[in-house]
Parts: sequence; structure tokens; C-alpha cells
Amino acid sequence: MMHPTPRLVFALLALAAMARAQQPDAPDSSELALMSLFSDHMVLPASTTVVVKGRVKPGAAVALHASWRSEPVTGQADELGRFGLPIATPEAPGAVRFHVTSGTAVRAVEDVLVGDVWLASGQSNMEMSLGPSPTAPQGAFDWQKESEAATLPELRLFTVARRTSATPLDDVDGRWEVCTPATARAFSATAFFFARDLHLQKRLPIGIVASSWGGTICEAWTRDRGLVDFPEFADAIARLAAEPRTEAERRERSERYWDGIGTAVPSAAGATWSPATLPHIWSKHGAADFDGVGWYRRDLEIEESWVGRDLVLMLGPIDDMDAVWIGSKRVTGTFEPGHWNEPRQYRIARDMVTSTKLELRIAVLDTGGEGGIAGSAEACRLQPADGEGGSIALDASWSFVRGSALRDLPPFPDAGRSNPNQPTLLWNGMIAPLVPFPFTGAIWYQGESNRDRALQYSTLFPAMIRDWRAAFERELPFLFVQIAPFGYQGDQGELFALRLAQAEALSLQKVGMAVTTDIGDARDIHPRQKRLVGERLSMAARRLVHGDNDPSLNPPMPRSAVRRDAEVVLTFDGVSGPWRTSGTGPKHFEVAGEDGVFHEASARAEGASIVLRCAAVKAPRHVRYAFHATAMADSWDEHGLPLPPFLLAVELTKDR
Repeated sequence: MMHPTPRLVFALLALAAMARAQQPDAPDSSELALMSLFSDHMVLPASTTVVVKGRVKPGAAVALHASWRSEPVTGQADELGRFGLPIATPEAPGAVRFHVTSGTAVRAVEDVLVGDVWLASGQSNMEMSLGPSPTAPQGAFDWQKESEAATLPELRLFTVARRTSATPLDDVDGRWEVCTPATARAFSATAFFFARDLHLQKRLPIGIVASSWGGTICEAWTRDRGLVDFPEFADAIARLAAEPRTEAERRERSERYWDGIGTAVPSAAGATWSPATLPHIWSKHGAADFDGVGWYRRDLEIEESWVGRDLVLMLGPIDDMDAVWIGSKRVTGTFEPGHWNEPRQYRIARDMVTSTKLELRIAVLDTGGEGGIAGSAEACRLQPADGEGGSIALDASWSFVRGSALRDLPPFPDAGRSNPNQPTLLWNGMIAPLVPFPFTGAIWYQGESNRDRALQYSTLFPAMIRDWRAAFERELPFLFVQIAPFGYQGDQGELFALRLAQAEALSLQKVGMAVTTDIGDARDIHPRQKRLVGERLSMAARRLVHGDNDPSLNPPMPRSAVRRDAEVVLTFDGVSGPWRTSGTGPKHFEVAGEDGVFHEASARAEGASIVLRCAAVKAPRHVRYAFHATAMADSWDEHGLPLPPFLLAVELTKDR
């Protein structure tokens, strides 16, 4: 093959430059940006108005050109460069496209579908992915089969990256993805099953935006104006206004905070250290409800040849943050939140490796939900940074002790970017940027982190729903999951009370509830059976949003408890046929008399009713169902839906 001479190459380059000079200028997109929600593969809600938001030069003219319109929508950016162009969307589902221009700048959005778009939010049970993850290493039940069948080109997925903020933000980090086996595996399992079922049932494109964060509290997802009736949050909201605004001040406060953590390490003599092996998840070692600092300690003997060399410390993902000490010096760590699912790989500088004996200490700071060190044992190693000289396995021979509880620690510096469990922070960072997108509705799976504040939650949760509706300026349909059975340590009815508090939201219009009394796991706060959760949410959507009148969509709800001689007859709304039971029949029913002491009652199904009898209570006054935290439902209505936990007053005796 002949190669061109240098002179010929120069001539060709010159001709190419001349040709480019004679062509019109290419569109410049560097000065124009659209909010991440408006990107390729998105779904637009049908028959509504969408405000397409973005940024450009302050005061610049912008125009939105849509394939379903003959004329563009025009507008102008404000003094900060922000713009919003409202456009009416098509009535019928289908494929469309649009682009935004400003001068020569162009931002095109391709492969757009028109259908329904839902917002999914909450804590870890909403965040839990279909496939394995650090906090749910087994993944959802049957995840391999479910993900392999997830080639659904008209189902689109968008995951909002974790972010907190002391003030409302303009945008989120994320992108739309077409549903494939790979994208479905990494997506919220509950949201995926909900969207898939709705897509298959209604035969229309579905987009779902998942914005969730494990271990978080309801008030963090609520605006400050939505919390005005809760004075207990006023101080926390006021503190946010005093957060540092410069990066230098943030770094300075962070250094002081972590130095303070280091001075509070429990001494070997004054604390009870227990043996630990990595991975080490706190909920599996008696610390499921502990938020705060956990300390890990190990003495290492390294090779003489490693002394004076840079080393690499490798650990699994740590929930949430961590700091590493060599002896008395803090040398590295992950000092900001949002990295709970990222494996750690830290460089230990050579000036810290002065002896063959190293004392390694790790402080893990958990601010809510799960805590500890996840991943695999094989991933935990120490080795020279240059890869020469072997490695030391770090999975075994650790000691662990609880340090200070979160409530005893000073406020984390720059709460706007750190501890998500503060009022308004998640609304500001992960929901506010999505306003005013006209979502078809919202699904919500949260409550575990508010379990010990049920009385407050009974008004807080409805207040949050009303606040979202006020922000989106419409009666947003809102569907939620009543949290599942789990063996909370020392539970004295807190779970039961929280689930009753959740049900208080059903007094609002267009609110539906998916019951999970039959699909929990007493040993795992993240039950794997997410398909039924999603499908039950889909049933509520079909009933409340799409107006389906199929009686199988109506969940059973307690209506009355009436004394009949020595028995109590329970009746239910949404039940017309016989109850289905497993084993010996309905369980978990209790009755109490005037003294308020509950006793287990025997139960039998009679058509659509359930009849209770308890020899220890002659005159029943109250009935409750599924009080105990690990009570698993064993009865379903004729359509396979379980009862929610409930508490009823018994009506006066009636004759047969």
C-alpha cells in the first residue's frame, strides 16, 4: 500500500480547511443545556402541558420545535439564564421528537414516546434494585428470570442520583434508559414491576422516574412550607439557613468534624469490642436500629519490604461514610454522603508506613437505615500500590464496637450536602427540580425510618402528600406501600402503629395503598418479593387513575366488628366471595375487653366474613389484626389480596 507524501497530506488538509470555511457554521450546543429529564428516550405525559426547562445565556431568546406542532414555542431566558417553555403534548400515545434552539445552538431530544410518566420515591425498599446490590445482595426474588424477560422498548427508566440540598435545586443528575435486561437489573425493583404491569395491562408507553434514598425519613421529602404545622422541625429548618456557602468553609468544617470523631474512639479498656469479619452489616449483628459511629480495629503485620512504600487499602462499600486512621493519624476516608454503594480503594502514603506493625482503625458513620461494611470478603485487601509484593487479606481478625449514637454527635457540617435525614433536604435536592413536570401520579415506599414516631406520622404523611400536590399544582394521584412484617428488635407495637398511621392517608382523595402483610421477611427488612408489591400498586393505579371497574382491583378493607353471642363477626369492603386461607386458617386476630388486654382469638371464614371467638374475653370491645411485627398474613380475599393490619371497636351485641 502506498502512503501519501508529507506535501500531499498538507495539500489535502488545506483543501479540507477551505471547504469547511465555505460551509455554514455548525450548530453550537455548548451554550444551551436542557434539564436532564428532557433527554433522549424520555416519555412525555399525554394530553397535558409540559414545561421544557433549561439554561442558556441570560436574556437569550429560545424556541422549542416539536414534531407534533407546525409552529415553535418561543421564550426568553431570565437574568440567571433559566428558561421554561410550556408546550401541549399529543393526545394519543406514540413516538415524537423535539429540539430547542437559541441562536445557532441546538439541543435535540430523540426517540421520545408519549404515554404515562410516574414518579417513584421513598427509602431503601423503593431504592432496592431488581438485581443484587450491596444492601440486598440476593436481589429481588427471581431477578434473573425477570431481568432476562425485560426487553420492553416502550418502558423507559430514569434514576435520580442521590443529592441533598439546603435550598431547592434546578436539576437532577440522571438519564433516561430504554428498558432492557441490563437496565432493568439496576433499576428499582418495585418501580420496575409497577411500571411493567401497568404497561402490559394498559398497552401504552410508560416512563418511571425513581428518586429514592435508603434509610430516609418522611420530613426530608417535604418542603419547609409543608412542615409549618410541625413546630418540632422548626429548629432544624432554621439551622439549614446557617450552613456554609463557600467550599473552603465546608472543607474546614468537615475537617473539624472528623477530627472530633477521632478523639471519641472508644478505648480498649473502657469498651467491649467484639470479633468481626468483613463484610459486616450492622443489622445482622444486633445493631439494626443503630445510627451513629461504629469502630473497626485491626493490628497488621506487614512485610519488611513494604515499609516506606505507598500502599492501597481496599474494602467493600461502606454505608454511609468513613474515616481511616493509621495509629493516631487520620489518613483518608469518604467524608461526604452519597457513596454508600461504592467499594473503597484508598492510597496510604509511604510516610505513614514506617514500621512492619500498623494499627488500622476505621470509623463508619451511618446516618440512617443500614450501616456497616458490605461487599465480599475477597475484596478486602491491603497491598503495595505498585502491585509488587503480594497482598494481605483483610476480611478476618477485626474487632468492632459501637461508638457515639447519631443523636449524641454534633450536627454534620454542611447538612445541605450530608445527612439526608433532616427536614426538606431530599425535597430540595431530588424532588424540587422535577417540578412542575406533570407526572401521571406518584408511588411511595417509606415508613421504616419513622417507625418510632407513628402518632406524628399519622399527620405528617398526609401533610407531605398535600405538600407535593401543592408544589405540582394538581391533585397528584398518590399510591403507597404499607410496610412489611419484619423482626424489629424490641418492637412493642411500633410497627403496628406506624402501619395504622400510614393508612390515615387513605382519607385523602386519589390515594391508594398496597398491602404487604403476606410478603415480608422476619429476618430481612428488604423483602425480596417485590413483584407483588409493584403489581398491587399497579392495581391501585388502574382503579384510581384509569377508572377500571374490575372488582378484583378493590383491596379488602375492614368495615365493622359486631358481637354475635360469644363471637365477633368481621365484615369487609371489597370482599364478595369466600376467603382463601393456608394452613389451619386465619390467624393473627386478637380481641380485648374493657380492660384493654388483648388475647389471641380463633378465627374461621364464613363466606365474605371472618368470625372470631376467644374464651378469655367474655365481652369483646376491641379487635386488632396483625399486631406483632413478624405476623405474616395467611388469608386472602377471592382475588388474592391480603388484609391490612387494623384496630376496630366492637359494636354492641346484635341478635342473630
